[in-house]
Amino acid sequence: MINKRIAAGWCLGAALVLESALIMVLVHRLQSLSIEYQKLHLLSVLPHPGTVVPTFRTAALSGDSVTVGEAPDSNVRQLIFIFKTRCPYCKSNDSGMEGHG
Repeated sequence: MINKRIAAGWCLGAALVLESALIMVLVHRLQSLSIEYQKLHLLSVLPHPGTVVPTFRTAALSGDSVTVGEAPDSNVRQLIFIFKTRCPYCKSNDSGMEGHG
């Protein structure tokens, strides 16, 4: 009778240790999945290299009309530089854009 109680106690203790280890593994996995989800969310919301932009017409810095997303040569890459006129960082960088439109 005492041996059965001791064995049952050891089994319960081992089960508790295994459950604790499993919980730790699951917590670690949850944290890593949360980080991966945040990265995927940012990729779906923010522009990134390879993002396809629909074709649209706009004015270049020179004032000419330009169709973005439609190039005569398929090897030509187009860069869209978006900035706000009130942003101090954007203001400091727009002087280098002269003549690139």
